[in-house]
Amino acid sequence: VQQQTTNSILFLVCIAGNALEALVVLLTRYHLDAIRFMKREPLQMLYLGVDVLMLFLTISYVLRINHRMDHMDDGLFTRLTFVWAAMGPLVTGRLLLVMVPLLERLGPLLNTVQSMLLDLATFALPWLFLTAGFAVSLQVVFSDAHNEEYAPIKRLSIFNSFWETMFFLFRGFTDKFDYTLFEEVPSREARVYGQAILAIYFTLCGLLLANLLIAIITHSLLSSPFNLVCLLFSWLPEGRRRKVHPYYWWTRGLPLLDGFTPASPRFPTVATGSAAVPHLLFLLCLLPLIWATALALVLVHAPLCILYFAAKPFRLASLLTAEGLWAAVQQVPRFLLFLLIGTLLFVITQLVVLQLVYTVYGWFGSVAWCLRDIFLGAWVQLWGDTSAASMHITGTRSTSPVPDAGTNGPPPTDTSPATTEDVRAASKATGCCWWKRKPAANQVTPGPKPCKDDGARKAVQYTSQQAAMAKALDEFEARIRNKRANELNYIDAHELQALIVAVFGPQFASKDHGLDAPGPSASWGPRPPQAR
Repeated sequence: VQQQTTNSILFLVCIAGNALEALVVLLTRYHLDAIRFMKREPLQMLYLGVDVLMLFLTISYVLRINHRMDHMDDGLFTRLTFVWAAMGPLVTGRLLLVMVPLLERLGPLLNTVQSMLLDLATFALPWLFLTAGFAVSLQVVFSDAHNEEYAPIKRLSIFNSFWETMFFLFRGFTDKFDYTLFEEVPSREARVYGQAILAIYFTLCGLLLANLLIAIITHSLLSSPFNLVCLLFSWLPEGRRRKVHPYYWWTRGLPLLDGFTPASPRFPTVATGSAAVPHLLFLLCLLPLIWATALALVLVHAPLCILYFAAKPFRLASLLTAEGLWAAVQQVPRFLLFLLIGTLLFVITQLVVLQLVYTVYGWFGSVAWCLRDIFLGAWVQLWGDTSAASMHITGTRSTSPVPDAGTNGPPPTDTSPATTEDVRAASKATGCCWWKRKPAANQVTPGPKPCKDDGARKAVQYTSQQAAMAKALDEFEARIRNKRANELNYIDAHELQALIVAVFGPQFASKDHGLDAPGPSASWGPRPPQAR
C-alpha cells in the first residue's frame, strides 16, 4: 500500500503539472475563453480534460487504499478504477509528442496516424448505424424474450442482449462469422433468415464498408503516381507569365494555346517552371482521352446527321400517296447525291479540318508551348531578368508582368490611390492652405501660396498619376453633385487649382487651364432656387 501510495503521488504531481501548464495557456493566450481554446487546440483541450479526470481519480484511489474513503461502494470503486486504468493510452500517448523534437521521423508518422484516426471516425458512424440495425434484426427473432423455444439452445444466448449481439457482429466484422450458429434452430425458415441476415451484413460491412475505409485512407495518405513525375521537376523554380493575346496566334495561323484571354480577365497569367508540370501531365494523359471520347460520340451521331442532311429536301407526307411514292423513286439519285455530299462534308470538316488539323496540330502545339513554359520559365527564374524575360516569353513589348489596362483594369501601383487625407497632406507639403477654412459666399479666395520647396512637392508624387488624378477628380465631382447647397457654400477655382497642384505639380495649373484668374466668374456656388 505504501509503494502504491508513493507511485500515485508522483503520478499525481506529474498530472498536476500538465494540467497547470494547460491552464496557463488557456489564461494567457485565450483569456479563459474555453470555446476558442477548444476550436483552436482540440487535442490540448482533450488532454486538459483527461488531466482533470485523472487528478480526481488518483486522489480517490489514494484515499481508498489508505482507508480514508471506506464508505465508497466497492462496485463504484471498481468502475472508477476501470476508468482510471483506461486513461493509460492517452497519458502515454502524450509522451510521443514530447519526443517529436528528438526523433526526426516521428512527427510525419504521428500526422499520418492522426489522419487515419480522422478517417476512421468518419467511417465509424455509418458502420455503427448499420450494425445496430442488424443487431435488432437478430435479437428480435432469436432472443428468449420473444421465442421461448430457443431458450434451451445455449449458442443463441448471445442474442438475449443487444450489446452482446453488437459485439457478436463486431467480432464477425473483424474476423469471420460462424454460419453454423443456427443449425440447432428447429425452424427451417428461422435458419434461413439468420444465415441471410449474416450474409447481407457481411456483404455490406465486411466487403463494402471495409474496402471503403481502405479507399478513404489510401486516398488521404497515398499520393497520385503523377506526383512522382512532378518530383522529377521539383528542382526547377516556379514562376508566372502573362497570357498571350489571341491576335498573336491568329497572325501566325496557330490555335489559341493560352485560350481566349479576354474571356478570363481575372486570370491574366499562367504558371511556368515546375508549376507548369501538372498542366503538361493533363495534356499528355487526360486530354487525349477527352478528345477520343468526343470523337467517338461524333462518329456515333454522324450517320443520323448525314441522313438528316440528305433527307431534308424531301417531305414525308408526299410519300404516302402513290404519286408521291413514284416521285420519291425518281428522286433516289438526288437523295444519293445529297448523301454523298453530306458524307464528304462530314469527312472534310469534322475528321480532316477539326480533328486532324485543329485537334492534333493544336495538341502538339500545346505540349510544345507547355514544355517551353517549363524550361524557359525556369531559366527566367534562375538566371534571367524577370521583367525582360517575361517580355521575351510572352512576345509582347510591355515590360510589365500585369495585363493591359484596357482588358483587365488599371495596373497596380506601389501606393494606394489618393484619398482626402493624402491630398491635404500633399497640399500642406507644397505650402497650400486651402483646406483650413471655407470662405464666405461673397468672399474671393486668394491664390495659393507659392510652394516652399520643390523637393517636398516632388516627394509626394505618386507612382501612377492617372490613378491619383481619377481618384482626386472623382472626389471633387462627388462634392459638387452629392452635397446639398446648404452644406457646400462655396467652391473656388483656387481650391481646385491647389488640389491639382498638390497632386500633379504646378505644370498642370498654367494659364491655359483657365484657373489663374480669381473672381466670382471662376467659381461654383449654390445656384438660386429658381435655377435649380
